[in-house]
Amino acid sequence: MINTHYNITDEDQQGKSFFSFDRFTLVLGSSLIVGGVVLFKYNPFQVPPLRQLEPVAKIQGLEFESKRKIPGTLTWIDTIKGDTLFNGDQILTDEKASATVEFESGSKLIIGPQSLIRIEVLNNEYQIQLVKGQLKVEGDAPAKIIDVETGKSVQVKSGEEIVSSKTGIVAKSEIQNILNDPKQGSVIDPHVTKEIDFTLKRNDSGTATLIDANGNRVASQSFNGPITIKTPNPGRYTLELTGSSGQSLGRSSFRVSPYNKPQLQSVATNRTYVRGEVLPIAWAGSETADYRVILKTPTGEQSVMVKGNKFSFPLNDEGIYGVQVALIQRGQEYPSDEMKLDIKLEEALSIPAEQLKQSVPVKSPADYAVKNKLNNSPVVFEVSPEQDFSTIVKKVPAEQGKKAIVMEKPGVYYVRAKSSDNPPLVSPPAKMVVTTPVAQVSKNYEKRQEISTEGKQATLSWIKPQGVREVKVQVAKDPNFQKLIVEKNTPANAEIFNLPNVGNYFWRVLPKEDSAEFLTPSASVPLEVTLPKVTSPEIIAQQIIEYEEVNGKPNHVIKLVPYKNAKNYTLEVFSDAALKKPVFKQAVKGTTVNWISNRSGKYYYRVKVQDVWGQESEYSQTGELIFPISPMVDL
Repeated sequence: MINTHYNITDEDQQGKSFFSFDRFTLVLGSSLIVGGVVLFKYNPFQVPPLRQLEPVAKIQGLEFESKRKIPGTLTWIDTIKGDTLFNGDQILTDEKASATVEFESGSKLIIGPQSLIRIEVLNNEYQIQLVKGQLKVEGDAPAKIIDVETGKSVQVKSGEEIVSSKTGIVAKSEIQNILNDPKQGSVIDPHVTKEIDFTLKRNDSGTATLIDANGNRVASQSFNGPITIKTPNPGRYTLELTGSSGQSLGRSSFRVSPYNKPQLQSVATNRTYVRGEVLPIAWAGSETADYRVILKTPTGEQSVMVKGNKFSFPLNDEGIYGVQVALIQRGQEYPSDEMKLDIKLEEALSIPAEQLKQSVPVKSPADYAVKNKLNNSPVVFEVSPEQDFSTIVKKVPAEQGKKAIVMEKPGVYYVRAKSSDNPPLVSPPAKMVVTTPVAQVSKNYEKRQEISTEGKQATLSWIKPQGVREVKVQVAKDPNFQKLIVEKNTPANAEIFNLPNVGNYFWRVLPKEDSAEFLTPSASVPLEVTLPKVTSPEIIAQQIIEYEEVNGKPNHVIKLVPYKNAKNYTLEVFSDAALKKPVFKQAVKGTTVNWISNRSGKYYYRVKVQDVWGQESEYSQTGELIFPISPMVDL
């Protein structure tokens, strides 16, 4: 690929921004053609339109299409066959590309990678100025290169390569190489050679730089005599020697062959393994070679020497495993890449989920079965009151993996299966609760209860099993008691509990703690807490309004019938029995209503209430209000 994005404004800036260089000029006496190359235009001064530039050559062929840029403008132009090259054009190649300039005489100028040249016409002569890089001349006509700065000239013969350096231009054939060069073009085996030694034809000092195939500097060191470098990673390399004044002292290229590292075969991790199962590992390698296996488990790391390309290990822990294999050859180790395994395990012996927690009465059987997923070894069921099985109170053989276990005393027990293998396989424990009679709901318990003015309360009652001193009562919104609202220890047979809201609840009675007296919780008992049903209030069917004077005004007192849990009373008065003509309406908190009026005669009224929970009743039946004979007050 050719770099088309390199742009400069003057020759001094070229040296600062791209490479350090010495400038020299190739003077030729014939016209030139450019083929298979990307160009861009260059002029350090203001560039006139293309038609006013001095044409110097034409492009007769390209290996690919590209663009040229005119420095001093923002214009990019396509480079195609037949384009004219102008005085001041530049050609720039990157680290992988090369370009060919062909003359009418048939001679060719080959521009190497990472080179920059400039095309000029001076005194009717074509001049190719090498800014950076290297040139090679092919053809019959020799060419002379003139160093612009020093005036030094070099005669170039056909096939000669010219390179730039910090000390000026020089024919590549004249570059001294002080390296005794046994490594030139050789292949280094990293299994055998850990360090590469280079000897010198004469004592000298400078800097040795190791460069990879991509042009990257891998390492650099000073030398004052023979040179030793550590064998780098596989790939192609060049060792360049530079003197203290920057002159080239020689170079050597070599290749490091790949490691013969083992290649691990993949292992399936999309399945669940059985605890204790043996996992085989294999890799591409010799069946007679020596290897070291580095095994990292969730609980530690171990190193095992093996002969041949196979290894296996038991899976005792769930989690991330790491496996690495190293070939041992000539006392050296060549490790493979590490293979990571995310291992999921299931137990080799397992009791079915529905049997992991059982509750049975004293002297009643609890059925257990176990499945051995590794082998057909017989098993024994062990029973212990401790979860760590420090004490075994019963052993029950089960050659077929099934057995009914009966316990004579109430209590909490743990059951596990154990195989006859060495070491034995052991199942996770199951819990067995051997019970006495459970608590019962009291006969006078009310499933549906109304709350009272004292709060949202409910009365729960039960019958304790004989001999039980204290129980635990739990209340929740769900029958599984995941979120408890109430939990209380009590020696009583009944309790009043405050609840946060009306609605449906569940409650049960449990042992205060696991004991032989009382082990099994009662079944969940439903409870519905409701508000009292609101009804239409009663009224006095006919009442003569009491009269009393208040502040000189006639005040009439209307009495209301008290309503339980009432918060507000609303009174409406009408002048007709059809209740179409309202004359008075008032809301009060008590059971008396004051009506300041100078009316007389008979009126009709009705009442509704709102209770303390916000419930509102329907209106009452219609009652009569009769004004007494009283002094008339002018309102």
